[in-house]
Amino acid sequence: MYPLPTIIIEIVKVSFAPIKRRVDYLVHYKENVENLKPKVGDLGLRRDVVKQSVEAARRRGEEITGEVQFWLQQVDETEAVAKRFDDGVKENKRCFKGWCPDLSSRYSLGKEAKEKMVDVDGLLTRGNFADVSTPRPCPSFSSLPAGEYEAFESTKSAMEKVIEALKDERINIIGVYGMGGVGKTTLVEQVGKQAKTEKWCDEVVKVTVSQNQDLKKIQGELAEKLGMPLSEENIEVRAGRLLNRLKQEKKIFIILDDLWDRLDLTQVGIPHGGSQTGCKIIMTTRELDVCSTMNCQEKIKVQILSDQDSWNLFKEKAGVAETDELAREVAKECKGLPLAIVTVARALKGKDSHVWKTALRELRTSRPTNIKNVDKDLYSRLELSYSYIESEEAKSCFLFCCLFPEDSDIEVRFVFAVKWW
Repeated sequence: MYPLPTIIIEIVKVSFAPIKRRVDYLVHYKENVENLKPKVGDLGLRRDVVKQSVEAARRRGEEITGEVQFWLQQVDETEAVAKRFDDGVKENKRCFKGWCPDLSSRYSLGKEAKEKMVDVDGLLTRGNFADVSTPRPCPSFSSLPAGEYEAFESTKSAMEKVIEALKDERINIIGVYGMGGVGKTTLVEQVGKQAKTEKWCDEVVKVTVSQNQDLKKIQGELAEKLGMPLSEENIEVRAGRLLNRLKQEKKIFIILDDLWDRLDLTQVGIPHGGSQTGCKIIMTTRELDVCSTMNCQEKIKVQILSDQDSWNLFKEKAGVAETDELAREVAKECKGLPLAIVTVARALKGKDSHVWKTALRELRTSRPTNIKNVDKDLYSRLELSYSYIESEEAKSCFLFCCLFPEDSDIEVRFVFAVKWW
């Protein structure tokens, strides 16, 4: 048992601390506000540094973390509160000169300023971010632009077969073949969008292979669209990393576009065959033989458009009337190839009738000779489109771009240099 005087002393001590603290809030309210100012100034400087990093990250297309965004919001709110404290001190000065000090207001200012100092210290500590952003995820396949897709009765059957094969758990590799310009790429892209939208799979990735296969480029494009860094130089190491990454997906569709020859999927790092059911491959090619060398379990041919589908597409792109017989004859010469139809229609849109007649004559007579892997009908239609480019500078740019390998990234500065030739 403590003696009574000791108990009284302890009670007084315990009671005195909070009383003293409250008195300090009242008496030193102005000092508390003044002490807060430099800390808020330091916080503003820290905020400016973080904002610079944020702007740099946004220019790189990266996504700002939620933690950083919340921190910046708290800093703005803290600065607004600090300004209110300063305004409160000024108001109390005016009241004091008029002999009407607001003790309640002074107490609140002193208390809040003291507490806010703790918050500012916390914000300063948390504001030392190692990273303010994360790489933005690649756009979902279903969110990409729709492009020139048109639904035709002629291609409906092929699309239905591709969808049926995708849903068949026994099929891993699907080959879509047909002549150049018939719309194979557009068809599989549309199927991919539908697959992603309707959740037949978790992810859809499209990679362009092209005539001259470049394994590193194919691996790099695949890795980029999967949102993974791939800095290694060794083909086998890159393939191993891709293989491990793709096996993590429960169900992924990979579109290999424009194959001209057999592609070694193992060398690329794409899982296939055996019990592998999580990864399905859809490939497009001009040749049925390529489908066979790739061991496609389903081979689907994309036919040319019917006469009616051809005319409907041509009429829309050229802006001609249903009764325009000359335009109908030109449309027939496009031989049901969507690429040729769209190209010729746009080239002739708005032109005089004599231009249309000349174009029809050229389409009927123009044929390539000794050009390997070029369809004669498609060639003449593309040739006509080039002939009707009105600007010589545009023609020069077109021919210059043709000097680059297929699917190359051509820097704009090279194209601008053409006019100085």
